[in-house]
Amino acid sequence: VRVERRSMEANHLRHILLSNPLWKRLADYKEVPIVAELIMSDETIYDVAFGLYEEHLGLVVVTETRVLFGGRKPASLFKHTKTEVFEFSRITSVQVNGSALLSTLIIVTSGAKGEIKSMATPDCRRVGDLIRQRLSPKPVAAPPAATSSPSFDLGSQPVRPTKTTELSDQLAKLADLHEKGLLSEAEFATAKARLLGL
Repeated sequence: VRVERRSMEANHLRHILLSNPLWKRLADYKEVPIVAELIMSDETIYDVAFGLYEEHLGLVVVTETRVLFGGRKPASLFKHTKTEVFEFSRITSVQVNGSALLSTLIIVTSGAKGEIKSMATPDCRRVGDLIRQRLSPKPVAAPPAATSSPSFDLGSQPVRPTKTTELSDQLAKLADLHEKGLLSEAEFATAKARLLGL
């Protein structure tokens, strides 16, 4: 029964991801079933991105009341999983640190700090801005879930650093993630091609 429920939750989340051009590429990620278990049936998903949290690759999901992370250690399906829930009521600040290619989303709560690293910079900024809006005391209209048309698509537009040194730094970071087994051969090749504008 548990496996069947997990499969239904994962299929529901995949359907949501496929319905939004910005999230479509995440629908086949192995982390979908892990994060799907965290989402309540009445929650609306406002944004989804991919990142690295405490050496676990996974999906970051922003709902109306929470930020969720569900991931796994590389080369592991469900054995070494990690989940984290940041309730908006406990978040005190959000920061985005990074470069042209990869950034870190820092979520500070009343009792701890979480860092979601190696996020694509446009995704990280978008998620960070959304969380700040949700934390704002002024009422802010939520972006439409699963129907918005993205202003950019990281999959089709190369991200080009402005300086040669920045390019080599980014290539070194990608190579390091690949060597540590945090990026598969295909993920490494795709990220490298985007960085080089190929």
